[in-house]
Amino acid sequence: MTSPCAVCFSRSKARCLVVLAILIPMLTGSLPNGIAADEPGLDRYGDRLPEQTVDRLGTTRLRHVYSVSGVAWSPNGKLLASCGIYSVRIWNGETGEPVKELKNPPLDLRSGTYGIAWSPDGTRIAASCAQGITRLWDVETETLISQASEHEGNAIAVAFSPDGLVYATAGGDGFVRVWDGETGTSLLSLKCGDRVAGFFGLAFSRDGNLLAAGSHQTLRIWSLVNGGQPVKIEDAHGENIVSLFFTLDGHLVSAGHSAYRRVKQPNGRVVGRVDPQLRVWDPVRGIRVFEVALENRQGDICACTCGVSADGRIAAAVQDDTIEFWDARTWQRLLVADADRNVDSQRPHGVAVSPDGTRLALTNGRNAVHIRDVSTGKRVLAFPDSHEDYLVDVAVSPDGLVAVTGSNDGTVAIRSLDRQTPTTLIKLAEEPDTRVTAVGVSPDGKLVAACGHSNTWETGVVGHLKLWSRSTGEVLLSQSTGDEIMALAFSPDGSRIALARGLGGNNPRVRRNGFTVSLIETKTGTTIAEVAKLPSTIVKLQFSSDGKTLLFVDEAKTLFRWDTSKPEPESVHMKGHGTGNRLLFVAISPDGARLATSDLLGDTVIIRDAVNGTPIHEIQIPDSRGQVLAFSPDGQQLAAAAFSWAIFLRQHDTGIRFFDVGTGDVLHHWALPDLRPGALTFHPDGKRLLVGTAFGTTLVLKVPASNRQGLGRSPREDANR
Repeated sequence: MTSPCAVCFSRSKARCLVVLAILIPMLTGSLPNGIAADEPGLDRYGDRLPEQTVDRLGTTRLRHVYSVSGVAWSPNGKLLASCGIYSVRIWNGETGEPVKELKNPPLDLRSGTYGIAWSPDGTRIAASCAQGITRLWDVETETLISQASEHEGNAIAVAFSPDGLVYATAGGDGFVRVWDGETGTSLLSLKCGDRVAGFFGLAFSRDGNLLAAGSHQTLRIWSLVNGGQPVKIEDAHGENIVSLFFTLDGHLVSAGHSAYRRVKQPNGRVVGRVDPQLRVWDPVRGIRVFEVALENRQGDICACTCGVSADGRIAAAVQDDTIEFWDARTWQRLLVADADRNVDSQRPHGVAVSPDGTRLALTNGRNAVHIRDVSTGKRVLAFPDSHEDYLVDVAVSPDGLVAVTGSNDGTVAIRSLDRQTPTTLIKLAEEPDTRVTAVGVSPDGKLVAACGHSNTWETGVVGHLKLWSRSTGEVLLSQSTGDEIMALAFSPDGSRIALARGLGGNNPRVRRNGFTVSLIETKTGTTIAEVAKLPSTIVKLQFSSDGKTLLFVDEAKTLFRWDTSKPEPESVHMKGHGTGNRLLFVAISPDGARLATSDLLGDTVIIRDAVNGTPIHEIQIPDSRGQVLAFSPDGQQLAAAAFSWAIFLRQHDTGIRFFDVGTGDVLHHWALPDLRPGALTFHPDGKRLLVGTAFGTTLVLKVPASNRQGLGRSPREDANR
């Protein structure tokens, strides 16, 4: 998907383009039904759409592809920068509108950015990145001033000096390196005098004379004036020290993973407990001055992150479940607020207090940046109709009016495609780390279903299934189980749901020991029949048109056909994709005659006979890995898009291809380099394709008209015409 941040048109120019985009489809009659004709070039928030796109469900504002690693306010507080896997993105701090995007070259594993810092004059951004890379950007021109790879291992933390003349980076090699703030030239490498596994936090003193770095349990503080060995403070925290800042009076404040201990609860369960605190140090003498005790409501392992406003007045401390604001001059607690639970308690939040101390920007391990009002603790710019993590599944109601999307953030969205009805965003479960794995709409369009699972240290794996009324949002069925639920499918009459589950997963540290497919009654949730102890994860389920047979495929390339009146299914091992490669995506044609498969490591899509799994067409897509797949409603064409996670395998072809199912020929190819798809489905009219993306949005693309003509003929048949 072309990032909105990359669009550099002025608003007036954009409006002109919008007028043209409106008039041309209206004159040609090519605008699909249900797509608003007022501003087809803009999404519902007024941001420009990528090419070939007629609508976007959800927003890309304050969103990244996958998780956000760090945040930083510009010195004037008007802009907010955030970093993730592919880029540093810069936002309007008041509206969340995208302003600029500093893309990491190249788009592969080297691109991950862990930390960012603005220069004091707001003209440059320094970044610490994966594989020891450090970068310095010119913000105005969006150009890369310098890139170096002097760290061994990842560069984790970065900080500018108060005068902007230098910046420092620290990383997994146990070195702190100092760079020229204008050119990015390496100036100095600070050694510790002993071996350090890695640094995680970094801060300059307010006069620029001291530089502090936090590692595993230990603080080190260098004098940049006097030189020599650093002041070393051992056992400063129980685990990694992940964030630091200096106060107005020159003290150093540290936060990190808290000391962990096990506590036996009254019910006999033994759980982890932590004793979180900020610690305040005399950086010259290397002694602790005092501690600031923090609340910990959940009581499990957490990472605490802290930050302070540029004027030194407001400090913030963020844990897995709480945010606390303090007066950094007197250490009087100002407010305690609930935090959005961090999805990975071992990974700290990114935290930044605005220069004037009125707003807090933070991350929670997902792909969205949150902004909170310091005086109330409440979120601003929440975008309540949008997911906050990548999409895993998309479904469209049979009447074509509603799209249902499921996200890795544990929410399900019921969205109108006419831009008239507000979006309903629902939690699959209340557990903080719930993940949706599949969604569906009943054949009569009245029910919405979603499944997924949560996994906590207290409860282990819990699978979730819910059914809602599409019209009212009322929960009609809710079930929990000790197994992961990975896929679902409605029977043609809507009376049954097929579920694919993982067995024996109740302990998060115990490997799953089996899989099952179950049939349950839609109204009661009663299990009617099941096939147990299947050897591998089920990737796809679909009923036959008469509802008597359930077709399903596992990741080990086994095709099952289950006559549900019988106890066991028939199965056949499918050839192709190479020995040992596991299927990533499977699509089954609406009539059940064909299926398509792709795997993560290969570059081939195979169209098969759905009866015996025999390959009919093997389609190679060069420079590509892992294709998300979807059949058109008439089963005559197949859409394939490079899976967003496949970028980690250095795959570069990220477009969408449409294939003729009858011949295997490519009908059309869109490059769309920034699409990042995770799910595909055709609209029932066959004229639109819905693409669930890693941004948490759903793009509605118009299928080229030429795709719908002359499908299913072989080259010989075309020659005879």
